[in-house]
Amino acid sequence: MKPQWIVFAEDWGRHPSSSQHIMQQMMRHHSVHWINSIGLRRPSFAWRDCKRIWEKLKQPKRHEQHSALPQPTQIYAPKVWPLAQWSWLKTWNNHQLKALAQLPKHYPRIVWAALPSAVDYLDPLDADLVIYYCGDDFSALAGVDHARVAAKERALVEKADLILAASPALAQRFPATKTQILTHGVDLDSFAPNPAIHIEPNVIGFYGSLNQWLDQHLLCQLAEQFPQYQFELVGRIDCTIHQLRAHRNIHLYPAQPHEQLPDLLARWQIAILPFKDNRQIQACNPLKLREYLASGTAVISSDFAAARDFTPWVHIANTPTDWFQCITQHFHHQQQQPSRYKSLSTQLQQRLQQESWHNKGQLVMEHICKQLKKH
Repeated sequence: MKPQWIVFAEDWGRHPSSSQHIMQQMMRHHSVHWINSIGLRRPSFAWRDCKRIWEKLKQPKRHEQHSALPQPTQIYAPKVWPLAQWSWLKTWNNHQLKALAQLPKHYPRIVWAALPSAVDYLDPLDADLVIYYCGDDFSALAGVDHARVAAKERALVEKADLILAASPALAQRFPATKTQILTHGVDLDSFAPNPAIHIEPNVIGFYGSLNQWLDQHLLCQLAEQFPQYQFELVGRIDCTIHQLRAHRNIHLYPAQPHEQLPDLLARWQIAILPFKDNRQIQACNPLKLREYLASGTAVISSDFAAARDFTPWVHIANTPTDWFQCITQHFHHQQQQPSRYKSLSTQLQQRLQQESWHNKGQLVMEHICKQLKKH
């Protein structure tokens, strides 16, 4: 019988994520029950938290979606209190997830937990296989209760039958006997070079969350060094950005639906990953890296492991001087040898073929089949 999946991850459709991409592969043939985010940080009275609480309260507790793309069999939006400490809150949370415990069981039942806080809800689900999918170093992630999340993660690691880590740096934190590396993939068809879209001259772009790990000081230096270039930053603002607003050639745009990102990216001459050097970035494996590359756009990145893995196609910049040189050399090359269309080298095409979400989904199923044979 085909597997039945129960997935603890972020809110379905709120932003693209590796769990959503992988589960879209599973949804083609399997039953997938998706639980919207149960949170990683206790709410406060800050405006951002109050707004998020209101969004969660407005969500229907359970609903179905219909789309041309594969969708979950059912989406649950439990109104749970993240990282509940008091017994009455834990009772409330378990009541909110009661419908999952009553879900008719199909064999095998697989729980995919992309959030350490999911460990509190595993026992009633009677899973045949528990997978901890670790896409971030939660003990270093900005804005979470590190001590409590680390404790939840240790408990989840203990209960998990299989751990899938998005990078080698994440994988080395877990028991080698049940850990596999599962790097992110890319939708090659959506992000293929598009000759129909005109490349805007002198535009450098970034999309993704504008958060604490974005190197705003570096971006300001680049804007000052290259006043003739326009810097487009597209994404949700999750931190103070007054430094960026002070520059006339830095343009801030709201987050765009994932299906619109390929056209946005096709306009840029350079796509950048200007990150700070910290533990979280060294462990990360950003989805946008492969999407940038698949579009044929020139990529310049700060120095971290996932970016180094794609050299020479990604130009690594360790210092502001390196960034200045990479940008200058790229635009000089474009002026000397103008090309009408973006293109991918044969070697990069072959490499990206291995990185497709289809291949990642198949790899997940291979790991699962091996684990189920052990049971």
